[in-house]
Amino acid sequence: VAAPDRLRLPFRECGPRLRGLVPERPGAPAGSPRTARPGALPPAEAADAPPLVVEALSARERDVLRRVAQLMSTDEVAADLHLSVNTVKTHLKNINRKLGARRRGEAVRRARDLHLL
Repeated sequence: VAAPDRLRLPFRECGPRLRGLVPERPGAPAGSPRTARPGALPPAEAADAPPLVVEALSARERDVLRRVAQLMSTDEVAADLHLSVNTVKTHLKNINRKLGARRRGEAVRRARDLHLL
């Protein structure tokens, strides 16, 4: 998918499962042996490393994330922060994107791994 635009970096940064889909050297077929980069972590250590944050969370996103970590529903978060439900959903979508998560629980786990909570 990323080949026409020669995008390799997002695949390398997203973790060991997707990192193997893109060859280390341009022009090499996917799945070919990868050459080690200076300062690169070995695969075992890379899997244990905390996930990368794409972009820093805003103060309001951190507020929403703290309440989600307390197992509050979207309606409860909205009422507690005096926001509309749609605004909370937008914040949750941005939190998931920035932390590379698909679900609330995964976002909370990654935030804890990154010491954001």
